[in-house]
Amino acid sequence: MAALSSTQSGNWSSSATWGGSTPADGDTFTINRGHEVTVNSDIRTTDGFGDIAVYGHLKFTTNAKMRLNGRITVKGYNTAAYNVAGGAWFADGNSSTAGLFSSSGSNMILEVRGNNADQHGIWVENERFASMKLQADEVRTTTALSASAETNDSYLSVLDSTGIAAEDWIAVYEEQQDNRVLGDEGFFVHDVDTANNRIYVRQFVTPTATIQAVNGSTVTVDNAKVFREGYVLICGTQSTRVVATITAINYSTNKLTMSSTYTSSHIGETMY
Repeated sequence: MAALSSTQSGNWSSSATWGGSTPADGDTFTINRGHEVTVNSDIRTTDGFGDIAVYGHLKFTTNAKMRLNGRITVKGYNTAAYNVAGGAWFADGNSSTAGLFSSSGSNMILEVRGNNADQHGIWVENERFASMKLQADEVRTTTALSASAETNDSYLSVLDSTGIAAEDWIAVYEEQQDNRVLGDEGFFVHDVDTANNRIYVRQFVTPTATIQAVNGSTVTVDNAKVFREGYVLICGTQSTRVVATITAINYSTNKLTMSSTYTSSHIGETMY
């Protein structure tokens, strides 16, 4: 077994990437800052490679296959591996960025083997800007907010709502943020206004109630006890969509007084 350290960017299987040494079974590796090491073929060895320390960029592309008998550790630094201004992940040769482990493509395999007492898997250090971005055949739909979002907004304005549909779960987060801040928030998608690129979300995914009758802003539901004053509820879709706040509740009659009016078309709809 040998401890190899990258001397330049290149393919994993190229000896030039590792200063003239060819990776072998059980070897350990350090990918230095500014180096992008690409796995684009089947490099599985009998027992697997040992620990891999990623200060630069370990990149899996189509047909990448690796067997690991150790741990991939992604290290941090003072600058993010993602360049927001440039809109790209890790610039080859940029030694000021943090470590990044990424994948993009298809037919990729990462196998982990060894004894139960061994440490295996992928470890992203709790250090500034250490990053991991994994994509494969089923790429997740992503977009970005086109306007700021505030608490209790009924919808999110996005650059492109294509591929997002009702009942999807979405997460909203900052690409770059202090790692001490838990700045992400998740929602169920209630409805999508594709014409205006607006995603209407369910601020309260449970509990729910079914509308039995309506009279202007008074809505009778099958069980009002699941709600509290101040809840923001959504029901209906497109032209019948209503987002309103509960201003009063009569629990004995199951009546909700809402901040907007409803019509008979809402009878039978679920309020979320």
